[in-house]
Amino acid sequence: MEFKGTPFHSHSSANNATRWWYAWDRYLVPDMFSGVEEEIRAIRTTGAMIDMSPLPKAEIAGPGAAALLDRLITRSVASMEIGHAIYTPLCAESGHVVSDGLVLRIAENVYRLSGDSAVEWCERHAKGFDVTIRDVTDEVGILSLQGPNSTLTLEKATGESWDKFRFSRIRKAIIGGAEVDVVRQGFTGELGYEIWLNREDGAAVWAAVRRAGQDFGIVPAGEYAADIARVEAGIILIRADYTGAGPELQFAHGVLDGENLVTPRELGLERLVDLSKSDFVGKAALEAQGANGHAANGFTGLVFDTDEIYALYRRANASPNLCPRVRWQAMKLVREGRVVGRATSVTWSPTVGAIIGFACLGAELIEVGRTDIQAEWTDETGRVLGLVSTRQVATPFTALKRSA
Repeated sequence: MEFKGTPFHSHSSANNATRWWYAWDRYLVPDMFSGVEEEIRAIRTTGAMIDMSPLPKAEIAGPGAAALLDRLITRSVASMEIGHAIYTPLCAESGHVVSDGLVLRIAENVYRLSGDSAVEWCERHAKGFDVTIRDVTDEVGILSLQGPNSTLTLEKATGESWDKFRFSRIRKAIIGGAEVDVVRQGFTGELGYEIWLNREDGAAVWAAVRRAGQDFGIVPAGEYAADIARVEAGIILIRADYTGAGPELQFAHGVLDGENLVTPRELGLERLVDLSKSDFVGKAALEAQGANGHAANGFTGLVFDTDEIYALYRRANASPNLCPRVRWQAMKLVREGRVVGRATSVTWSPTVGAIIGFACLGAELIEVGRTDIQAEWTDETGRVLGLVSTRQVATPFTALKRSA
């Protein structure tokens, strides 16, 4: 497969001091510009610019656009006004999650859906709806501006006030001479924005935001830091933490298998399922699950015993490279000699000062403070080094400020 750059490649490549790159689908984006701890610290204390352009994006347009989306997502589209965005799961008929992502209402009959499998899932169900579906992943870039000083930076870049701009709203603006759509959203848990723009405007917008952010400590951050930030924020990610029930397309480096399907309830997203609306894909299965009471499985936070992990590496006479980046390879969770679940998105968190991750367990085993479940720790090659102690904690691992 031939890789290509995003709309920001000319600037991001010039600013990438480490020369570390990350392959996201068919695109190359910086993995680390200067240093991951420096970039995480910026996200949490000042702000950072993050290239999220490879995120799959479908544009659904036409008189039947709202009806098609209402058929595909678990939330109601009817109440969406132009300039609104909602976060939602998409389900298969089995009730398992195909993907989760944002729906943006751009115009009267124009919507955008972002998330894994977005384009393919829309096309698969479009028969009979008066719509046109386009994959706009390549032509629409996303510059994510995240952190406490993101509003100040956006105001300087646009010359407008943004302090009253509400979460999950969309607003047009001019940055660097280009018209953009600004969405109050983000992937880090911090106050932030996503700037959606046409590919040809990428260089001008990047330069303008970079220039505006210089007085506020805004720095470029790579996917390494962005992935750690989303774990710290308690955000579960398809292919890293669960397997999507839709088309088997590898938009990222996921390694989970088909046994790791989940329902919205197991992801803690039952509040985003509107069973009162008309029929949608997966509704019957979700109604049956609701009648059965609690979800069989669920996710919780984990903190790992770092001293025990170091001891395993010493015993194996191996270099203690504990978490070179967020692990997208699941680890087995063991209790009394029996595998009871899996640990996912395990990473060193500079913010927490510990190795953290998520646990997918039977609901009866989830209890904050519980310490009787161990993780089967593996090195970067997948070799099992031994068992380490864990402690269950509530998520997010850091206070969320994105909707404040």
